[in-house]
Amino acid sequence: MKQGQPLSVLYVRYRTVSLLLTGGLLMVLSFLWYLPGAYHARDMDEYHRYAFREFRFNNVIPMYVNHRLDRYYGPDFILKGTGIEYPALLSVLIRATAGVGVTTPVPFESYRSGTPAPAATPPPGGNVPTYVILNYAVVFVFGLLAIYLIGRWRGSRPWLFVASPLLLVFAGYNWDLVPIALSLSGVMLLARSIKGRGHGRGYNLYMEIAGFVALTVGIWFKLFPVVFLVAVIVQRIRSRMWRSIALGAAVFVALSLLINLPLALGNFDSWYFFLWVHQNRDTELSIWYWLLGDMQPAVVARPDVTAAVNTLSLLVVGAGGLAIAALAWKSPRRDIVMPLGCVLLVWWLLFNKVYDPNFDIYLLFVLAVMAAPFWLYVATVLTSFIWYLPTFIGLYLTTQPNTGDINIWLSTHALFGVLIIRLALLCTIVVWLGRKLLTPDQPPDEQLTTHSASREPTSLVVALALPQ
Repeated sequence: MKQGQPLSVLYVRYRTVSLLLTGGLLMVLSFLWYLPGAYHARDMDEYHRYAFREFRFNNVIPMYVNHRLDRYYGPDFILKGTGIEYPALLSVLIRATAGVGVTTPVPFESYRSGTPAPAATPPPGGNVPTYVILNYAVVFVFGLLAIYLIGRWRGSRPWLFVASPLLLVFAGYNWDLVPIALSLSGVMLLARSIKGRGHGRGYNLYMEIAGFVALTVGIWFKLFPVVFLVAVIVQRIRSRMWRSIALGAAVFVALSLLINLPLALGNFDSWYFFLWVHQNRDTELSIWYWLLGDMQPAVVARPDVTAAVNTLSLLVVGAGGLAIAALAWKSPRRDIVMPLGCVLLVWWLLFNKVYDPNFDIYLLFVLAVMAAPFWLYVATVLTSFIWYLPTFIGLYLTTQPNTGDINIWLSTHALFGVLIIRLALLCTIVVWLGRKLLTPDQPPDEQLTTHSASREPTSLVVALALPQ
């Protein structure tokens, strides 16, 4: 037996377990880091002061406090309750988990409505900790699924995702691991549906349906998985798989109606709130904040600027998406779904009017599944932290008196430099993915494998740097 072979054999045998344990540990640590904020959630001002100072802000807790989900009044609230700024399925999850636990007798303050704080504030936490734990339980399950699937995708570098500090920071920040897992589930099911059948020679009906169901559910959890649905449709059109396209359209329409119609009929204003918020939301630190807002908060808050950004963002993302799809159509690659979906996703993030810090976990997913070079991974991690730290320092200063001048300097000068760095990174990733999209791949039967670990290195450092 050659020297080092036993260790290699052990790694191959326990590869999936090691990925799941490492990723699971980082997710749990992320959840534990953010959970204390649930005990500082009597009102948004208190939560902001605590979370910004401690770098523990996440989007899960503000959904409860900001939308006063302590007013849960029974199962009917799940379908007809207050509107949430997320698509239908995530809104339902948020309202449903708000109803579990001990309900506080006094409503929390809502900074949006301007309702004054009640004279007798509720005890710290209320049912917020239970609500947070339940949401994290859902995220944890889908996070493990995402890690498992990334490890099964041929050519991926799963350790880029699993051992990344970005997973530690953003696993508990939002629900993004759920649509990531659903997107990859759908893509893998649809890839296996046509595996070994040749160009346009049919599909496995059950896998085809399951794949389109996974993508549709992901879309109505968060919208980003739509890029992978578009990529699948482009692939199927290129292969002249018209029956598959018709089946996918039928599944998407039927399931979308099944998900959205009961909510719209039960409380249209609540269902429509998601669309209304994103139409009227001020532009945040993005390319449009610079080009149209001149890095001035007062400018980007104007309704005419918001309307212009909405229009331009839609046009640029749509036109660029069509151009990218046209390139994919001519690509020598046999399977274009994953690279096309990934480049469409990053292009969307580049020109979206909002770029939240947690969006970096989508970049992490793209880098891992597309086997990014190590230098690009390092650049992404560094850029993420360069963006994260000054952003939340600035947000903390907004909770302190007499810091207006510092915040103006921070938003117009320091963050401008960080914004340029992030835009340069996103452009670099788009170009790199474009080259991957136009590079010939392996034959279809070799695209997916049930185990590709036999070629993997045993060193974690090498595993991060080399394809799996």
